[in-house]
Amino acid sequence: MDAVHQESTAMGEESALEYKNMELEEGRSQWCREDTSFKNIKSTRSRCWHSNVCSIICVTLPLFLILVIMLSIKTNQQDSMLRELETKADNMTSSLHTLQSNLQQTEPHSQQPDYRELTEVKSAVTNLGASITSLSSKLHAEKEGSRMTVLEQSVINLTHSVNALSSGLQNTVSRHDLKLKGLETTIINMSSSLNTIISRLQQTVGQQEGRLMNLETKADNMASSLNSLSSKLQQTDEKLLTALTNLTAEIMSIKHSKDKITYSCTENWSLHATSCYLFSSNKLPWHKARDYCKTQRATLLIINNQDEWQFITKNPVPLYWIGLTDELNGEWRWVDGTPYVMDKSQWDAGQPDDWKDHGLGGGEDCGNFSINNRLNDDHCTREYKYICERTATAD
Repeated sequence: MDAVHQESTAMGEESALEYKNMELEEGRSQWCREDTSFKNIKSTRSRCWHSNVCSIICVTLPLFLILVIMLSIKTNQQDSMLRELETKADNMTSSLHTLQSNLQQTEPHSQQPDYRELTEVKSAVTNLGASITSLSSKLHAEKEGSRMTVLEQSVINLTHSVNALSSGLQNTVSRHDLKLKGLETTIINMSSSLNTIISRLQQTVGQQEGRLMNLETKADNMASSLNSLSSKLQQTDEKLLTALTNLTAEIMSIKHSKDKITYSCTENWSLHATSCYLFSSNKLPWHKARDYCKTQRATLLIINNQDEWQFITKNPVPLYWIGLTDELNGEWRWVDGTPYVMDKSQWDAGQPDDWKDHGLGGGEDCGNFSINNRLNDDHCTREYKYICERTATAD
């Protein structure tokens, strides 16, 4: 029985050693598979988005850990059951050894031994030992087989899961690659279209700017020409009117000197020499006053000599417009275009000063009489009384 027990123990240790070696070998194989799978995942990860890889790894790792923990728990339970069975077998073997020893001690003192009963006991003990050995072998085989089966099934399931995840990852990467290629193509086409539109827009804007500049230049030239023509027409009109007035006055003067003709003016007009003068009672801006005088076949006052100056200033004439301006070219002229010869004695002190702080825009370009009966320049939009002058009627 001791030999049987030793042999059984040796077989159990050998089986346990082989099981451990197989377990280590299977573990290495499993880790190699896992390492290969993770290498595949790692190589695949460089071709996909980081977010998908992280999501798949976060799902795979917990599953793997759960499988390992469940396998460890089941293995521990099986080890515990096997240890209990081995303990019971050892106890039964010890009891058998004790029984056999008692039988051997009892046999010499027995005067009438029952050989049949002893043979049956020995046979039962032998059968029991064989049963224990067989049970131990079966237990070890079952332990090894169950572990191998569970490990193989777990490894197979894990391999299938990793392969399925790898395949799904590859499909996902392929789909994303196709989408990215499509997006890149769309972006390239849009960029090309946008560049074309920008180029055409720049060309159109350049052409329009050129046309606009040409139109502005033409408009400025036309405005300048119109202003020049208007100025020339006004000057011509004034000159013609003045020339006609002077000619009429000379004719009248000659006729008066010969025939001693007398002159007269209509109502509200004052006579001096051969001219009539209207001192208005209403107020107008300079340009409107000039236009009104034209409607009366007259001009704003043009002072031709000292005698006429004295006639005008013998009575107070403060703030009356006269036909003097420098708005065309900055030089003082009468409304008929005749240049004004500057006489500072006729102006207020410091005048003309072209004052610009009146808030009306521009300077002071029109002439009038100040409160001192002296000449002064003022803003043409101010409303003052005015003096019109025309040739008197010969009686």
